[in-house]
Amino acid sequence: MKKLISALCFLALAATVCTSAAMDEREGMARLRKNLIEALTEDFADSEALHEEFFRLSDYGYANDAVMNQLYLETALTEQEYADMEKSFSPSAARWPDIDYTDTNRGCWEPALHLSRLCAMAKAYSTPGHPLYKSGRMDIVFRRALLWWDVHDPANPNWWWTEIGIPRRAGILLTLVPDKMEPEVKDKFMAVLSRSVTDTDRLTGQNLVWEAGNLIMKAVAENDSESVARLKDIIESQVRFSAGEGLQEDWSFHLHGPMLQFGNYGLAFFDSIAFWMRVMHGTPWEFSPESKRILAGFADNGLGWCFWNGYMDPSMRGRHLFPGSGRGKDIAFGIARVNLAKAGVKIAGRYAGGRNVGGKRGGRYFPKSDCGIYRSGKWYASIRMQSERTLGYEMTNGENMNGFYSADGTLLTLVKGDEYDDIFPCWDWRKLPGTTVRDNGEPTPRIDPTKAKNATAHVGGLAGGKVLASTMVLDRDSLYAVKSAFFFKDLIVNLGAGIRSSGKGDVTTSVEQNYLTDKFMSRSGIAVNGDTGYFVADGSSCQVTTGAQSGSWSVMDPALADTAVVRDIFKMWIRHDSEKVRSNEGDTYAYMILPTRGLSRALKAEKKSPCAILCNTEACQAVRYRGTTVAIFHEAGSVGGITADGPCIVIKRFLSEKREQLPGR
Repeated sequence: MKKLISALCFLALAATVCTSAAMDEREGMARLRKNLIEALTEDFADSEALHEEFFRLSDYGYANDAVMNQLYLETALTEQEYADMEKSFSPSAARWPDIDYTDTNRGCWEPALHLSRLCAMAKAYSTPGHPLYKSGRMDIVFRRALLWWDVHDPANPNWWWTEIGIPRRAGILLTLVPDKMEPEVKDKFMAVLSRSVTDTDRLTGQNLVWEAGNLIMKAVAENDSESVARLKDIIESQVRFSAGEGLQEDWSFHLHGPMLQFGNYGLAFFDSIAFWMRVMHGTPWEFSPESKRILAGFADNGLGWCFWNGYMDPSMRGRHLFPGSGRGKDIAFGIARVNLAKAGVKIAGRYAGGRNVGGKRGGRYFPKSDCGIYRSGKWYASIRMQSERTLGYEMTNGENMNGFYSADGTLLTLVKGDEYDDIFPCWDWRKLPGTTVRDNGEPTPRIDPTKAKNATAHVGGLAGGKVLASTMVLDRDSLYAVKSAFFFKDLIVNLGAGIRSSGKGDVTTSVEQNYLTDKFMSRSGIAVNGDTGYFVADGSSCQVTTGAQSGSWSVMDPALADTAVVRDIFKMWIRHDSEKVRSNEGDTYAYMILPTRGLSRALKAEKKSPCAILCNTEACQAVRYRGTTVAIFHEAGSVGGITADGPCIVIKRFLSEKREQLPGR
C-alpha cells in the first residue's frame, strides 16, 4: 500500500511539473510573440526630420544595403505617406506601376519593393496609437497586393533574395497581418519562409543568422516552440570567436574569406543578434550571459570604433559605398544599440538624435584584418592594409568596381565626419589617401582579390596608451614599398621607403583627397583644408589640385543612375622620382597630418617640424614625439636608444616599453 501511495504521489508530482513546464512554454511563446511584434512596430525616428532621413537613406525601401533598406521599416508611415501609396496603387493590376516587376538586378531588386511597401503598411496597421492602427481602409491594398505575390512569386538570380531577403519580408507580414491573408496566401507565404535553410555546411556567420531568424518567424506563426529553441541555438552558435568566417579573436569580422567586413556583414550581424536578443528577452530561450558579453565586446572593442560624428568610416564599410551609407550605417548601429539595451545589455557611448556619440578613445589594431583605428577626443583616423593572410577588397554583384587599391595603406582622417561622405563617384581611385600606387593611365584594375593579394606577411601594428603604429610591406601590382604610419593624440606621421616599380607609369603617394572646403590654403609642401593641415616633411615633390571631379554612382552599384556627379575636390599627392623608383635605391616619402587647428599648426611645422623623424629606411622607420619614441624594425637594428634582434614594433615612453613582433619579409 505504501509503495502504491508513493507511486501515485510521484505521478501526481510529475504531472504537476509537466503541466507547469507546458504552461511556462505557452507563456513563453506568448511573450515571444509579444516581443517580436513590439520590436517590429517600434518607431525609432523620434522626430519628423529623422523620419524623413530614415526614408531618404533607405531610398524609400529600394536601397541595396540590407541594414539601410531596413531603415524604411524602422519608422512608421504617416497618414499622408500611406495615402500617396494607396493612390499610386493599381487595384485592377494589384500592383504599383512605378515598380519594374521584370527587373533581375542581383542587388537592388525592384520587385522586393512590393513586399517592402506591404511591410511598411503592416507596421502602421499594427502599431497602437497610430492613426492607421487596425484601420480597414488598408484592406483592398493588402488583400490584392498579397494575392498578386501569391500568384506571380517573382524570382531573382541571386540566392540571397530567394533564401533571405524575400522570406524576411514574408515573415514580417505573417507576424503583423495574418488576418489580411486569405488561407492560400498564408500557405504561400509559409512556403516562402521555408526557402530559408540552416545548412551549417554551406552557411556561416551572418548569412546563417539571417536564415535562422526568418525560420523563427515561421515557427512563431506555427506556434512551434521546439523549432524556436533549435533555431535560437543556431543563431547563438554564431556568437563566438571563429577561426574561419565570422567574429574574429581581435573583434573584427570576416566573411567571404579572410576579408574585413565591419560595415557590411559585421554590422548586419550585430543588428540581427541584438534584435533577436531583444525578442528572446524574458522568455525560456533567452541568450546566455556569455553571448551577451561577447556581443557587447564586439561593439566596444570592434564595430563601435568605426563610427565618428554620425558617420561610419568609408574604409570600414567593405563594398557598401552606396549613397548615404555613412549616415545610414551609423543610424543602423544606433538602432541595434537600442535593441540590445532592451535585452539588458549596455555598450560604450550612446545614441541620441540619430547619431552615435562618445565611445572609446586611443588606438586599436586588428591583426586578423590588417587594419587600425585611432580615436582622439577631437578627430578620428583609420588605416587599411592587406597581407598574404587577408583579402583587401571585394567586387560582387557589380559593386565597388574601383576598389583594387582600397587596402594598400588607405589612411582616412575625419574631424566633422562627412569629409568623404558620398565622395566615391568622384574619387580618383588611384589616389586614395595614404596609398602608394603605380599609375599607368589605364582604368583601375578589376581583378578577383584572391588573384591580386599582397605578396608578403610583413604587415602589422601595435597600440599602446595614446599611440598607434602600423606598417606594411606593399608588394603587388609591380610595385614595392615599405610603408609605416604613426598616430599620436594630435598628429599623424606617414613614412615610406624602398619604393620601387618594375611596371609602366608614374608612382605616386597620395596625402589626401576629400571635399574642398572654404577654409583652404596651399603653398610649397603645405596645405590646409577645413580644420586639417598637411605638411610634407622631407622635401618630396608635392602637387595640389582643387576643383571639379566627376563620376557616376553606377560604378559603385550598377542599379544606380549612370548620370554624372560633380564635386569640388581637394587632392594632394607626392610624385616619386622616376629614376629612383627604377633603381635599387628606391624612393621615400615623409609627411604629417595635423587634425584640428590645421592652419596655425601647419605654419609652425613649416618653420620647425613638430615631430623628429629618426629613421626612414627599408630597415627601420622611427619617430619621436613629445617624449615618446616609436620604432618599427623591419630587420635587426638599433635606433633612438631602442635595440631589436628582429622585425618588431616598439613604443617607448621614458621607462615604459611595449613590443610586438612582426612577421619577416
